[in-house]
Amino acid sequence: MIVQAVENLVITGSNGFVGQSLLSYLDALSFEEQPRRIITLNRTDHSKTVLSKYQRLNIEYRLVDLEQPWEFQIPNSNLINLAADGSTEAYSEKASKLFIKIGTNCGEWIKQNSPLKVFHASSGASFGVVPLLADNESRNNNGASVVKKKFLESRLAVEKILTAMGEEVDSNIVIGRLFSFIGPNILKKNQYAVASFIKGAVQQNLITVNGNPNTVRSYLHETDMSYWILRSFQVAKPASLVSIGSSTRVTISELAEFIARVTGAKIEYLNPNAPGDIYIADNLETLESLGVSETKNWQDAVIECIEIAKGQKN
Repeated sequence: MIVQAVENLVITGSNGFVGQSLLSYLDALSFEEQPRRIITLNRTDHSKTVLSKYQRLNIEYRLVDLEQPWEFQIPNSNLINLAADGSTEAYSEKASKLFIKIGTNCGEWIKQNSPLKVFHASSGASFGVVPLLADNESRNNNGASVVKKKFLESRLAVEKILTAMGEEVDSNIVIGRLFSFIGPNILKKNQYAVASFIKGAVQQNLITVNGNPNTVRSYLHETDMSYWILRSFQVAKPASLVSIGSSTRVTISELAEFIARVTGAKIEYLNPNAPGDIYIADNLETLESLGVSETKNWQDAVIECIEIAKGQKN
């Protein structure tokens, strides 16, 4: 996978999973492929850790309150906007309002600074939540959907803002709807099933499944995710809306059982009748538009993460 180097790459929210995966990917590239300068804009200061970890990259770490109007000027830049609340409070009303505020500021900055290209990270859930049961009662009583309502509304609102801004200033803005991922950096996110299952198996020899085991997910490796995002800057006319995610269906029970076979851990199912949903990417148009493919299957990725988790335990 070859990435064409850019001069100035601006990344907001680079301390999160996607941002760290991108930096890890870029750090592994040859010097000729790496951006000449990477400007990271974050609300919290992890500069010492970031600069020591990615010494091969020319990173300019800036502390910026992205809730306030974006006053910084970076000419001839490409922007990857990842800023969002990636904590366990991501579905709160406060986090949704924050996302809209940052998205609005991003739109105004695009209007005033005319970046070369923009990639904005939205959510795959914006395509709609599909409950396991398709009858009207299950849709109306799906607790997960109710909890996520504000989250989805905020993502769609920002998509609308940036799409309109792109048309107004004739700027190349790609909205990437991100699904579920796997890779070394996901192990820091205990709120996700794959990280929780792997850590539980390695540390306690027990995998705890808290929700419906028939829930469906798909897992794109973080290196593929990073490459797909960066490809949106290389393609002359990419699709304005792309799905960043795998199309391979994996039920939560399949994931847990595979991890159990590899590690010898036991599985505990709690609340198996909880509402579940189907959350996978229809990525055919993305593969064609960006000229990419899925290069790592989820089973190999799980084994990779298990080995990392074992090393961290020791």
